Amino acid sequence: MIRCAELVEPVTNLLLERIRAGGYVLADETPFQVLKEKGKRAESLSYLWALRGEDPDHPLLYYEYAPTRSGEVARRLLAGFKGFLQTDGYAGYDGF
Repeated sequence: MIRCAELVEPVTNLLLERIRAGGYVLADETPFQVLKEKGKRAESLSYLWALRGEDPDHPLLYYEYAPTRSGEVARRLLAGFKGFLQTDGYAGYDGF
C-alpha cells in the first residue's frame, strides 16, 4: 500500500493544489486506531484528515493520515488557501 501511495503521489499533490485553489473547502479530521504503529501504543488514536473541494458537480476529495490532531496538520494541508473554510469549530482551524 505504501508503494502504491508513492506511485500516485503526483496525482494526490495535484488534487490538493486544486482544492486549495478553490474558494470553498470543507475540512474535518476523524480519529481512528492504527495497530502496531511505530512509537505509539495500540490504544492510541491517529487521525484521518479530509478536505472536500467546492465544485458540487465534480467534488474533489483528499484524505491524509496524521498521527496527531495538531493544528499544524491543518496549516500544512491548507497552506495558501484563500477562501471560505467550513469546519466543525475545532480550534486547530482557528488560524483560518
